[in-house]
Amino acid sequence: MSETVFVALSGGVDSTYALFKLKSQGFNVVALTMDVGLPVSREWIEAAKHAAFSMGVMLNVVNLKDEFQKYVVDYFVKEYLSGRTPNPCAVCNRYIKFGLLREHALSMGADYYATGHYACLSDGRLMRAKDRNKDQSYFLCLVEREKFSSVLFPMCSVRKSEAILAVRDMVLNVPRESQEVCFLQGGDYRTLLMDKVGTKRGRFVDVNGNVIGEHDGFFLFTIGQRRGLGKTFGKPMYVVDIVPSENTVVLGDEKHLFKDRMKVSSINWFIDLKNIRFPLDVEVKIRSQHRPVKALLYEDGMVEFSEPQRAVTPGQVACFYRGDLVVAGAVIDYI
Repeated sequence: MSETVFVALSGGVDSTYALFKLKSQGFNVVALTMDVGLPVSREWIEAAKHAAFSMGVMLNVVNLKDEFQKYVVDYFVKEYLSGRTPNPCAVCNRYIKFGLLREHALSMGADYYATGHYACLSDGRLMRAKDRNKDQSYFLCLVEREKFSSVLFPMCSVRKSEAILAVRDMVLNVPRESQEVCFLQGGDYRTLLMDKVGTKRGRFVDVNGNVIGEHDGFFLFTIGQRRGLGKTFGKPMYVVDIVPSENTVVLGDEKHLFKDRMKVSSINWFIDLKNIRFPLDVEVKIRSQHRPVKALLYEDGMVEFSEPQRAVTPGQVACFYRGDLVVAGAVIDYI
């Protein structure tokens, strides 16, 4: 009797191809999709139904409306209202996709749980995908190591172009790509925040503390932002700091964005620390499209970059690598 794999299916290219690949390998495949109580959920469910039907696979819809609101949307809002810039996709992976959805699959008798993420596992260790342009290990680095047990990543060695061609032959319509922040539905996060709290007039100050303008709320800005400040200053100005307690946004020249160190918290280790000597030589990504840079990682979470990095942002995820191996994931705390 073949082993059973439950596949998290959004109906997008990657999860559809993952489903196809596992079925072609002889697994007994069952599909799962989420209802998170948002308009986009209807699109996911219909796309997942179409993909599952095309391949003769059973689809289960799991109601995670309350959990998604609590762990992802409420977290997103809370972080911005704390002057930080969150990464909701990484948190969703930790608590929803590799938390509750994986647990549901295993409780239903799955031998394995699979997703369409571009990542690899080797002896239970999280690794980068072969297609570096699509690698999503960064978004998975907050998921606890033990949650990768009984997990399969069919997209480990697949290239995106290969997946698109294969899916085009399998289903009538090539699915759309997933939205980056699904619950915003392509909109601006500022609209969501202003719907929650309205406007709160505050001050722009320069790096010397001089008042140079006003804004509608510190939570509408993020480190490194240049556009959308609401006024001009006679030269390019960037958000270099946010002070929630004073409802103040600090603006400076681009040079003020570069930092040679940062502190991270909530470190999620993927390696055994017993024989590790600190500081640890690593490469670190400080946002999803960031080129990994050499750094020293200290046991207390201090990180020293080999060269100053631009727009290090509290609340964002830091992913630490040694070669293709993910060493740890963490949240940027302060700079």
